[in-house]
Amino acid sequence: MKPNDQLEPTIFVIGGGAGDLTRRRLVPALFDLSQDRSLPAEFSDIAVDRVDLSDDTLRRRYHSESSMTLDWEHFPHEADRGVRIRR
Repeated sequence: MKPNDQLEPTIFVIGGGAGDLTRRRLVPALFDLSQDRSLPAEFSDIAVDRVDLSDDTLRRRYHSESSMTLDWEHFPHEADRGVRIRR
């Protein structure tokens, strides 16, 4: 695999961004990939859902669901800036 600075810029769109599968499986998997430096240096994700949530509410949901298994203090804030929810 290429080093993350050689990977193409990527936008990852998540349908059902406020859903259970996203909170339990996708967010922890993306976290693991970011810790392994397996994501491109220019990476953003867009969460799309019919639920009306603000960006901050969505982040808190991800955090509360995953706080038992993830060390969020070490999650790169640069990656967190890419989290958006669109309706």
